[in-house]
Amino acid sequence: MSSRWFTAMSGPLTVPATIAALWVESPTAKILLGLTAFICFWASAYWMWNAEREKVVALEAAAEVAHHADTKSAELAGIINAMMEKALRYDFKPDENFRKLYAEIDASTHPAWIANDVKQLRRDFLNRCGILGSRNETGYTLAELKGCQKEAKEFGDLLIGRLTGAPKPSPLNPAVGTDDSFVRLKSDSRKSIR
Repeated sequence: MSSRWFTAMSGPLTVPATIAALWVESPTAKILLGLTAFICFWASAYWMWNAEREKVVALEAAAEVAHHADTKSAELAGIINAMMEKALRYDFKPDENFRKLYAEIDASTHPAWIANDVKQLRRDFLNRCGILGSRNETGYTLAELKGCQKEAKEFGDLLIGRLTGAPKPSPLNPAVGTDDSFVRLKSDSRKSIR
């Protein structure tokens, strides 16, 4: 509440109008001054209520925006989880559905991607998914593919943690989850699916 709350609730014109209504002799003037005091009291009460109501409406709007962002974050985390389930399978071949999920994450403009470490996690996760999707076209060794699967899972888990607000320390980067520092893994520049 504002510091002018008591002044506004008493109505700056209400008190003088009430006093004047008691001192004047004319019955018409008493009625008019009494009516003026009554209107001033209700106008000042409405003014205070309206100011507080505007604050409440603004807070509710901010909460709605935050809820929508949280809902979208959960949706993006679900997409990343679905991508991980497909990409980590031994017989993984990127189908149209996977390409759609990949494109949705790649093109997303969600506010969560603003943080540089999350942006890098997204790039690395998509890169590893691309490598796993192109394994039949290139000559990766089994050890390289297993390492890539491990990194894709790790990046995916970290992304899900960051999007849902529950980052977990990881073997690849124990600093994640304790602060905003991020030790970037060597990014593989091999081709990714599009």
